[in-house]
Amino acid sequence: MLSLSALSVGMISFAQSAEALTVTEELNQLTAEFNTLLDQEIDTLNNTLLGSNISLLDVNMLVDLLPNELAETTQSCVQGPFLTPTLAPTSICTNPDEFLLFDEVHPTTFVHSRIADTAVTALAPDVIDQTTNLVIFGDSLSDVGNVFGFSNGTFPFPAAVQGPLAGEPLYAGGSFTNGPIWWQYLTADLGLPDPVAYYAEDGRAHV
Repeated sequence: MLSLSALSVGMISFAQSAEALTVTEELNQLTAEFNTLLDQEIDTLNNTLLGSNISLLDVNMLVDLLPNELAETTQSCVQGPFLTPTLAPTSICTNPDEFLLFDEVHPTTFVHSRIADTAVTALAPDVIDQTTNLVIFGDSLSDVGNVFGFSNGTFPFPAAVQGPLAGEPLYAGGSFTNGPIWWQYLTADLGLPDPVAYYAEDGRAHV
């Protein structure tokens, strides 16, 4: 089992304004405390659950290194109202692979690919050899198709809804970024089938 650490709130672009710095520092501290407790709990589970093999992937350590690879780490690729029902971005970058963030919260698909690279190195070779499929639990950083299916294919927005950039491509494939997300890169790297979204495009649950 692979558990991803919580991302520090300081990485999101709206938390980097001068007036938000104090709150950002406090939230980053809470994130650090959460990740410390998560690490301790994983150690406890590995020592008490028979046959358990849980690895912690420190996503923040990777994010700390990415400024060496990316041109833009403070502003998001998509600028404008954030995930509103009438999304009208004021600008969309033409080089998202050089950005840390696609929107104010979600990483670009390039960053997701780097998370997958790190995940492969975090997994023991015998775990990789014995893995035949993945089950994914998570929030919008890991979601492909659930929210999109539950909203009947309208959210996250495949294209800008209104404004001067109406019709411009936005979120790809029912995910909250501009391409594949981390576990899609991971399944490709490991030669595994993609998990099936719990919700289909008709909004009904599928198991």
